[in-house]
Amino acid sequence: TDFQAGFKGLKKSFAEKILPEIEDNGFFFDTELLLRAEKANAKIAEMPCIYCDLRKSTVKVFRTSTSYFFSVLKLRIGF
Repeated sequence: TDFQAGFKGLKKSFAEKILPEIEDNGFFFDTELLLRAEKANAKIAEMPCIYCDLRKSTVKVFRTSTSYFFSVLKLRIGF
């Protein structure tokens, strides 16, 4: 339910298959990884974790959200 927060664990064989397909190495990486895994019919489990917000973010909200939006479009068109 929250793509960016949390740990992503992959079996080595699946990681070797899917990681070369990932195009984004920024904020969209987690989303792209999960969408490609879902498309490949990978088993995805969600486990609870404790998240600590440090309030010292340097994220540029407008730039990041605009980039994220276009990354979603690009991936959607590619699928």
